Amino acid sequence: SPYDISTAEFAGTSKNCELIGVDITGNRELYDLEISNDGMKLLVASRHFGSDTADEQKAHVFNLSSPYDISTCKNHSETINITSEEFLLGSKAGNTTNFRLQGLEINDDGSKLFLVFSDAQSSTTGFGARLLEYTLSTPYDLTTISLNKNAGIAISNSTTNGVSNPSGMRFSPDGKRLFITSHSNPRITQILLSNPYDTSNFEIVGNFDIANLENQFEKNNQARGIAFSPSGDTMYFARETYYSKSYYKDTIIKNGSTREQVSVINLYRATRCTKKEITWKNNGNCNFNKGWNVEELEFNSAFFSIKNPAISCDGKTLYFSSDMPGGFGNYDIYKSEIKEDGNLGDPVNLGQKINTEEQEVFPHMCCDDTLYFSSNGHLGLGGLDVFYSKNVDDKWSNVRNVGIPVNSNSDDFAFKMGEDCTNGFVSSNRPGAVSYTHLRAHETKANI
Repeated sequence: SPYDISTAEFAGTSKNCELIGVDITGNRELYDLEISNDGMKLLVASRHFGSDTADEQKAHVFNLSSPYDISTCKNHSETINITSEEFLLGSKAGNTTNFRLQGLEINDDGSKLFLVFSDAQSSTTGFGARLLEYTLSTPYDLTTISLNKNAGIAISNSTTNGVSNPSGMRFSPDGKRLFITSHSNPRITQILLSNPYDTSNFEIVGNFDIANLENQFEKNNQARGIAFSPSGDTMYFARETYYSKSYYKDTIIKNGSTREQVSVINLYRATRCTKKEITWKNNGNCNFNKGWNVEELEFNSAFFSIKNPAISCDGKTLYFSSDMPGGFGNYDIYKSEIKEDGNLGDPVNLGQKINTEEQEVFPHMCCDDTLYFSSNGHLGLGGLDVFYSKNVDDKWSNVRNVGIPVNSNSDDFAFKMGEDCTNGFVSSNRPGAVSYTHLRAHETKANI
């Protein structure tokens, strides 16, 4: 029955996508993944970490026998020698001797594949990434791949409109905007395409800079989660924050005398710029070069962390985790009203029924008013487990453990459900995972 998470089962016999057919010996890492619009294909980019050998960089396609259910994945095809001259040289993206595949995307009908390569170690200076466009003569069949030499984008490593160490990319739904994330100097670069899924004619329209917002932060900070409003016009994200003159002072004295300086995690709100925002009141302060106005949330602090943002389906409530004073334990889950003017109400602790003396983190509010979160304070199988509680008449039901096989005796976290609240994904560091975490899917079977 729908929504009874206590009877959750993995579909298929493998219970997760083990990427059968992929050589995971050595130190192979997954760099990016994408699911086709119909939910029937899973695409993965992988490479052996630290290797520039031609066939150690691969794109893979897996068939899913049930839409969006990665537990039913079956190996379909993979690229062969994708970084050989045949597939790497001669396009509008220019030539490179670098073999670091770090992102992939595909168009709606599976006839075009897009790969982004890091160019940090290329003999040609000034470039941070090269985006190559490929044609698949048979949709989704990577053995039929050919390089489109009349397309492709060479992207500089400029901090104003470039990419540095790409870590994934995504198209907008209409295929006319492409977003590439940078791991080094964290930022999101936006590229406007004249025609959908066609990189032959483009304009790089700027960056959303995560690394140096208002020049308050060090360049080595990393993004720690992201959430969009239902309209797509407002984005909330968390990031590690180094205040230049206001480090939180750790009370633990190490090596007999030295006190460490400790950073915290803060939340930020980014609002999309539109022409209608320019009025006599704000005097045209919207920054169209970056496309977003970014501001700190009102309750950020240099003395405690706020992280794991999540937004309710109606866009009226922001949920997050924090170790701010006044809570019940290490990290508690809070909510804040998102007012009509975009400002936030005071944080409200969800109470002792949800929060314990330990950690409650990674909240996710499903559209049926069920809150999912990870905790090591409620009775579980070990480490962080996924739990849920239903909100009825503004009261929380008893917290229940999602159970096996979603949970394990390792850490299980960052649980997310789709809009229909019947299928979702969970991250885990349980044994047998590729790299550091493993993405698993589950299907709910009964009513709560």
